[in-house]
Amino acid sequence: MTPPGSRGRKGRQTDEAFREAARVVFAREGYLNAKISDIAAQAGRSVASFYNYYDTKADLLIALAEEFHAEATQMAILPYRSGLSREIRRAQADGYCPGIDPVLTASALSAMLEHFCYIWLGQGGEQLGQGGERALAPFDDERALDALATIWVKAVYWRPAPA
Repeated sequence: MTPPGSRGRKGRQTDEAFREAARVVFAREGYLNAKISDIAAQAGRSVASFYNYYDTKADLLIALAEEFHAEATQMAILPYRSGLSREIRRAQADGYCPGIDPVLTASALSAMLEHFCYIWLGQGGEQLGQGGERALAPFDDERALDALATIWVKAVYWRPAPA
């Protein structure tokens, strides 16, 4: 197996092809039913080439999990780096959301967004159904963005009712 840091541009492209193919095959077949030959075929590469990058299917899954963890960590700290609490303070200076803690509000909104992404993008959607029935709620990008934006705006841009 070639160490990731020693790969050239073509090697990085091949590795990314295996990772993307694994995402597709794991989603379609499930991890346990996925075969390395399915992943290689989806990537347009040979099975022998797969073993230049990963020793096992589990190693590829670990690489995907580490990649996801790094991306999720970067997204989780984004509101703090981008000054979300400053935006809430600015809204408060304009008379919105009086008395709420801007740091806690930024954290709560970020946690809501993170969990939403986990359920809808990581887990494939919200499970619906009763009495043992399970069905995924349909996901629509535009509706999701509209709902998140509306919740976000209403959580910050409100004023107390006139007395």
